Amino acid sequence: MCLNIVQQTGIKFKTIPEAKVTHPWWNDGKRSYTRFRRWAYGDSILPKLFPQYKYYNFPNVIESLILFAVLGIVLSVLKLSPIPLILCLGSVILGEILIEWMKIIKNKKIYSLITALESVLIRTSNDLGRALGNIKRLNFAGFMQRFDYFCDGKHIKNERIWAGLKTLSYSIFASIFVYSFWVLC
Repeated sequence: MCLNIVQQTGIKFKTIPEAKVTHPWWNDGKRSYTRFRRWAYGDSILPKLFPQYKYYNFPNVIESLILFAVLGIVLSVLKLSPIPLILCLGSVILGEILIEWMKIIKNKKIYSLITALESVLIRTSNDLGRALGNIKRLNFAGFMQRFDYFCDGKHIKNERIWAGLKTLSYSIFASIFVYSFWVLC
């Protein structure tokens, strides 16, 4: 593992900016999100192996779906309807797509909704793998725990801002949708 080598030798790896890498999609060029899920499943152990690089953040899309599912179930029982559960889960999905689209527009100047949807699918697959890894290892402290892959702390603030915006959007959409349903029905 690269981090073990750096820790043992005290020497950082050198980057080669002019290096070119060709990395085609796996699965004979067909889309496959399994790789992202499996990669994150393995990576879910990194915060335990290298605790100096772990930090906590707002819930990711999978963690938010779990939290909003609990809220939706409670509201559905109170209203005797499955609609609040559907609205809560839909709020997370809608918020994830909207904020990811805004992030891609801001950071990459790409305005394609399809690109945002692809990004959401990759991120969701990744987050699912991390959640499954934590669940399998009974590491419930892994909930909202993240790993600083750059190992320098410089990107954490930016990650927290975007994750916070996503959580805020889920909450706003859920509040509007559920309140509207509650009042109208």
